[in-house]
Amino acid sequence: MFRLQPPSRDRYIAPRYIAMSRWKPLAFGLIQIVLALSAALAFESVYKIEVRPRPPDPLPSQAAAANARTEPDHRQALSLRLVDSGGVGIPLTGDWGEDYSHDLRVFREVILEESPYVDRAAYRRVDRQWRAYVERMRAYGNNAIVIPLLLELTDFDHVYEANGGHAIYDEDSRFRARHAAVRHHFAPLLEWTNQQGMQPFLGTDMLTLTPPLLRHLRDLAPDTSAVGIDTSDPAVWEVYRAGLEELFDQLPSIAGLVIRIGEGGSLYHTEDWPYRSEPAVRDAASLQAMLRGLLPVFEARGKTLVLRTWSVGVGELGRLHVDPKVYETVLGEIDSPALIVSTKYTAGDFFSYLPLNPTLAGGRHRRLVELQARPEFEGFGAFPNFLGEEYARALRTLMAANPRIVGTYLWPQFGGPLRAGPRSLYPLHGFWQWTDANVFVASRLAVAPETDVGQPLRQWAAATFGDDPTVVSAVTRLLIRTRKAVLEGFYIRPFAEREVHVPGLELPPLMWIFEWDMVGGWHSLLSIVYRGTRGRIEAAIGEGNAAALEVRRARQQLQEALTVHGADSCTAVCEEALRSLEYQETLFDVLAAWRQAFLSYYHWIETGDSAAWTDWVAGRERFEIAAATHIARFGDDRDFPAFDLTSSAQAVTFGGRAVWVQRAAAGLLIAMVILLGIGSPLGRTRRVTSGGGWLARVGRVAWTAAATPWRLAREPRDLRSSVAVATLGLVLVGFLVGALTGFASVSIGARSLLLIGVVGLTFETTAIGIAGREGRGRLLVAAVGPLIPGVIVLLGLIAYRGPLAFWYWFWMVPVFRVSVLTIVLAMLLWTGYAMLAARTADAWRGRVGGSLAAAGAGLLTLAVLLPNWVDVLRFLDRPLNVAPATETMLFALQTYAGVNLDAGRLPWVLGTLLLVGGYALSARATRRLA
Repeated sequence: MFRLQPPSRDRYIAPRYIAMSRWKPLAFGLIQIVLALSAALAFESVYKIEVRPRPPDPLPSQAAAANARTEPDHRQALSLRLVDSGGVGIPLTGDWGEDYSHDLRVFREVILEESPYVDRAAYRRVDRQWRAYVERMRAYGNNAIVIPLLLELTDFDHVYEANGGHAIYDEDSRFRARHAAVRHHFAPLLEWTNQQGMQPFLGTDMLTLTPPLLRHLRDLAPDTSAVGIDTSDPAVWEVYRAGLEELFDQLPSIAGLVIRIGEGGSLYHTEDWPYRSEPAVRDAASLQAMLRGLLPVFEARGKTLVLRTWSVGVGELGRLHVDPKVYETVLGEIDSPALIVSTKYTAGDFFSYLPLNPTLAGGRHRRLVELQARPEFEGFGAFPNFLGEEYARALRTLMAANPRIVGTYLWPQFGGPLRAGPRSLYPLHGFWQWTDANVFVASRLAVAPETDVGQPLRQWAAATFGDDPTVVSAVTRLLIRTRKAVLEGFYIRPFAEREVHVPGLELPPLMWIFEWDMVGGWHSLLSIVYRGTRGRIEAAIGEGNAAALEVRRARQQLQEALTVHGADSCTAVCEEALRSLEYQETLFDVLAAWRQAFLSYYHWIETGDSAAWTDWVAGRERFEIAAATHIARFGDDRDFPAFDLTSSAQAVTFGGRAVWVQRAAAGLLIAMVILLGIGSPLGRTRRVTSGGGWLARVGRVAWTAAATPWRLAREPRDLRSSVAVATLGLVLVGFLVGALTGFASVSIGARSLLLIGVVGLTFETTAIGIAGREGRGRLLVAAVGPLIPGVIVLLGLIAYRGPLAFWYWFWMVPVFRVSVLTIVLAMLLWTGYAMLAARTADAWRGRVGGSLAAAGAGLLTLAVLLPNWVDVLRFLDRPLNVAPATETMLFALQTYAGVNLDAGRLPWVLGTLLLVGGYALSARATRRLA
């Protein structure tokens, strides 16, 4: 009986099927290295970190010149002394301590979505709070107040008249009914406020929107932005101007409007609330159109438009806040007697160590100097942090530099994610007394800028803690001394005194504490902090210890003074003040221990100094004890909430594992070198060539896959050894991923292995039919084995000094970063080349089809494993501890930087097409060979 025999294996390795020659692998390898190096250098041209000493503040010399030229009278009161509305009308409800929303929700319990639209009981409560607050602020010396309302009072009926009967809100709209109820209740309160000598200003972000207003503006001036409104179109501002005309007619007691353009969006409003804002004024043309469109109504009605220059550092207006050239370019041609420009006194956000804002030294406009009394980045007022000296120095210097400074805008409450911090509403709930000291002194300085700060401070201490001279002196000394402790204990001075630039941004001087309460262990930021502190490590650690000791002494001295002299005059306030100091004491103990730990560890990374390692071990032990104490005392306290130590504690764990990770990496490295040595040409014996043992066969396949993968199509192999080498490659990759992520997440390693495994198995299964049976395991090895050389190099780097050293060098050493990126990219390119080379016996359809199918399977696997890129970025924070990826950071990436984190259906569609098309091509190639 005639029997068909399968084609011999020689058919698949005949010269006409083998496209490789001896020089081609070398040429391809060189090309891949060049491509990988080019990509790494391109990344390096964008990613640059510059750490340099902060230049001298130019304002003193400008101030001296201005003083000599104009001789301003510093004793004269500033004419506009504006304050925010404090904690009045802010609900105490919500998940306090966990909510990072910037929506203050002012009057949210008063204004209702449904009829009767105003809760009368809540309004009566707010009415009492408001009147008491206004009287307090007026007594302190202020003469104007900002109320965060606008659209809740406006119907835009003038727009109806101008557009021939087309109304934004229908006659039976709930918006109209709600606005009528709000005006009915708030109009008398605004009138009373004005009569008390406190000018009421409304405050809003721009654009401020309701759903009907949003639809109207999109129809009127559509564009392709995320908001869908062209804010450079004057028609947009005609709508708002008409609304303001109506508002000023109905509520003549309103003195003006405060507008912020730099922030807005989902982080600043509650999803189900019909009033919201969008940061849609993003360029000079839009801002100029806004001012030219709105200012005429302010001029005609004798009102004031206060424009806040605050921006977040991104886009065309990103440096409007801090750069005099940008300020002049954007606002220089705008001239109106109704315009006042308001700017933070620091050259950036309200951080210490920043120079005075240079834009406040010039410009043609009247200016307000913004001051924050409840510093969001320095504990939200939960511990003493007296800023009076900084206020006085800033006001005197800036007034000398610019005679057009006409006032201050003081924030007793606003700024930052309110409900993420201590549960304090000034001056209503919680412990707000340290904030009150800043409010009182700043208010008195606005009335008399040349006032000696000590005088109003002692006046405040006597009014708050009783008039016993010993207690007053103790409180005064405490506030001055603890300010120094904040500067040296909350900040790391050597780093804070430097400028740090990353592409497009200047980093703040406080990078080891993030979003007010997160004590960071993210190695990307700690690497930068260490780099800025390098050379002054001992001084930095010493200042942290000294600050903690200073706070401890201040608490003890205040306690002694109150025990002897203040028992009768000070009860609840004194107890809360001492509780606040206990809070600060335990916190500063944590911070002192943590800075010793991580600075010493990074010093050991850089120098290998055994003393630095000893200090790291001691600092780690101190930190663990101090952290446990801080959490135990304040973990459940909403008024003095414990700081979030998750990231720093994770970094301690990561650093503690470094030794065994190094040893494990070294062990794997040695084992792989031995295995590859056995499989190398030098390690092969006559017996191995003819069959040998299983280990020898595995070694030979491993050597071929790692060093000469183009020979996989011709080298003898068996399925067991192929699977063993593929598994070994996956183990190495899994260990590398685990080592670099601190073994913080099993899912990260598992997902990495699954991705590589799916790609390899898909590539293997595309060799079907006779070709597949003849080359079992060959393609699986080709998809995994070529990764081995690159992984070995990376393991060697980890074995040398540990995974945190790897990351420090990656973030801070350009040559190392370029080398690592080149290795990783070349490794991936080499693997792709090896996969093609392993199918040289196939027709081109087989090679292309297998590669396309593998790529499609990988893309689909990524889409399954990483369906939401926002969650992927969150992994960088927890559990990976690479970089802070908080809600605020993610919001900023999407809203301000314009990063689109939604891949949509593209990975699914493209992956499916590649997978199906690849299998179809492979099947056709196999049929042709058969």
